[in-house]
Amino acid sequence: MTSMVMVFAAGSFLSGLDPAWIAFLGAAFGGAGLKITEAWLGRNKVKIDDAQQIRDELRLEITSQREEIRALEIEVHKWREEYYALRDKYMTLQLELLKKVDSIKHEVQEAERVAEEINRVPPPTPPAEPLTGPDGA
Repeated sequence: MTSMVMVFAAGSFLSGLDPAWIAFLGAAFGGAGLKITEAWLGRNKVKIDDAQQIRDELRLEITSQREEIRALEIEVHKWREEYYALRDKYMTLQLELLKKVDSIKHEVQEAERVAEEINRVPPPTPPAEPLTGPDGA
């Protein structure tokens, strides 16, 4: 009801004005209404644009993190290969060392056994009487 009263009041006010002023006021209020409507509808578009921008940033971040993960996996593979190569070399050297230590132990045991045999054999005993030839000389 109030809006009807305003329309009649505006109609009676506008009826006494020049048609050019009426056109000007209609254009001004129409433009203002259009701008208000545009701002109201554009607010949703700004939200949509912000959401799209956030999604794009997240996609870029995910892509960069995937690339970093791939680089780290390559580095892990390289270090794993180097570790196993060094471990194999260490095992080989350790085996060689154990063989040489075992060889040295056997040499020492053999030397001790020979020394015991030498010590076990009694030294030659000198003859009880002097050696003389058949002539007794």
